[in-house]
Amino acid sequence: MKEMCTVQDRYVYPALFAYEGGRAEIGVVFPDLPGCTSQGVDEQDALRMGREALSLHLWAMERDGDEIPAPTPIDKLDVSYYEDPNVRLVVVLVDVWMALFREEVNNKRVVQKAKNLFASVRA
Repeated sequence: MKEMCTVQDRYVYPALFAYEGGRAEIGVVFPDLPGCTSQGVDEQDALRMGREALSLHLWAMERDGDEIPAPTPIDKLDVSYYEDPNVRLVVVLVDVWMALFREEVNNKRVVQKAKNLFASVRA
């Protein structure tokens, strides 16, 4: 049974960077979080996009009250599901600072509510 973790301000999860022969993009997948995927045009972009995907995925899980699985230690990570002879996999630890992300999401909600209110007053 997979161990769960409590809501935290900082999470660190292993991601698989997938380098597929002949393709410029780098695929990003988080084995502990099904459906949490992204891609980037280079390693820095893949890391940035992976952080964004991880932040949004964890925020949605927190919002919905879902149990958040504890990250699998790198030495225990089973990548066999993702193995392909045409793809080179590299494990990368990706961290996210959720306090900042939550604040950003809340600020966007406030701005959107203000825009909606302003639009309804003008109508």
